Amino acid sequence: MRRLLTVTLLISLASNLCMAQQPAYEFPLSGSQLYRLRWGLQEGSADLVPFPPVLGQPVCAQKGSTLQLGIRWNSQHGRLLGWMPLQVVLSRAGTGEVIWQHPYSGSNWLAPDAVYPLRALPDHVEYATLWSEGLLLVWTGSWPLPVGVMPYSTVNTPSEVFVVLDAPKAPMSPAWVNVLRLSCDWASRAADEATAARTVTNALHLNGTYNGGWSAHTESFTDSDETFYVADFILSGLTGQCNDFADFLLCLQTSVGIGNRWVQRSHPLAEASRNVQINNQTYTVLDFITNNLDAAPWGSSMYDGVAMWWYHQFCVNNSGQVWDGCIQFDRPSSFRLAVIGMPREPDYRDNLVDAFLVRVNGVTTVVRRSDRLGEHGEKYWMPTPQDGFIPQIRTRRNGHP
Repeated sequence: MRRLLTVTLLISLASNLCMAQQPAYEFPLSGSQLYRLRWGLQEGSADLVPFPPVLGQPVCAQKGSTLQLGIRWNSQHGRLLGWMPLQVVLSRAGTGEVIWQHPYSGSNWLAPDAVYPLRALPDHVEYATLWSEGLLLVWTGSWPLPVGVMPYSTVNTPSEVFVVLDAPKAPMSPAWVNVLRLSCDWASRAADEATAARTVTNALHLNGTYNGGWSAHTESFTDSDETFYVADFILSGLTGQCNDFADFLLCLQTSVGIGNRWVQRSHPLAEASRNVQINNQTYTVLDFITNNLDAAPWGSSMYDGVAMWWYHQFCVNNSGQVWDGCIQFDRPSSFRLAVIGMPREPDYRDNLVDAFLVRVNGVTTVVRRSDRLGEHGEKYWMPTPQDGFIPQIRTRRNGHP
């Protein structure tokens, strides 16, 4: 009879809690290296993920750091006397592979205000999920037994866990959840900046689609700024022009904590800013002709080959190294050279440019790198602005929900 009465109380307690309008409990997560997040779905404060986070909400933390699990009880549902997390599980998102399973090793109930330290997060970039299940000891004041044990589980409402190298940097500070889902997945297992930058650049080239420059998810162009609609680019299936690829690659890299990154263009936008003085004559750079390119996605696509561009945009660091997920350099024997930390001069420039179209004394001529560029050739290459820039990032054009 006692066992039946206990079971009846458990069922009744769980039922009463489930029917209540306010949740009975939530599990806050704490740690010294947790970072704020945005959803990346709308503008303003409504887009911020609550911080500090609780289980069921996204979590961003530095690699190798540790989290602590706590409980926050709603007094409307009685009084919490203690809690016992039977297990906490961190798994790789997508595959479900268990990274670690953290069983409770104690024999006593934890105090209501106690925290439960978890194992260290992986010492590399990771996209994971975190959930817990256990028991709650609750005083309800109900007859015949005022105390009941209630099971809990968040297995169906896990937290997305984004493990990053370091605090996300501008323009991803705070980082956007819809960007981290890609960057942490693509850079999974990367333990350093060089590896993470390489993997997200290659993945963008593999998964993105260059559209020939006919439309963009960027606007308000100046030589030192532009506005990039990140959510629009993601919703497009990562389809866009070189500005979109460069700006999104910047977001991917900075979201996982890589610093000293900007975007830059090969040339100024205005023709008046493209004048070069050589031997007391003014040469105006009009366009440039590329070498053979593999445009995203990797492999055969519509805009592979040679192109004529007004400018090209790429991601750069303060050492003049370039990352470019929009293109790879197509070489003989089907060899493609990825742009991953390539020196901007001369390597990137010379692999990108075959010739410049320049105008002098009203005459337009093609100046090829292989013949007439000579000692003045580098003057037609005009990285703009000199120190790069960080675009303004927004969710969707015209405020679309």
